Amino acid sequence: MRKEMLNLKIMRPINREIAAQVATLASRYDCTFVMEFANSIVNMKSMLGLLSQMLPMNDTVALRTEGDGENEAMDAMLKLVKKFEK
Repeated sequence: MRKEMLNLKIMRPINREIAAQVATLASRYDCTFVMEFANSIVNMKSMLGLLSQMLPMNDTVALRTEGDGENEAMDAMLKLVKKFEK
């Protein structure tokens, strides 16, 4: 299992385009890929799940991967998130 804390302020608001990019990338990997915050766990492979969540006020979430390709999946997601920085 790999877990990374991430500030999603750079991705706010999560719109359809961002959710589609995140879900498409996460779906390329066989591992479990979730976002955790407060009392919520969101499947990163689900565009609808990403769009339906209210992110925490401090914008900090945990990304967790577990299974085959977990490190590659996390590295790819962190690289994608950096593209949203302005």
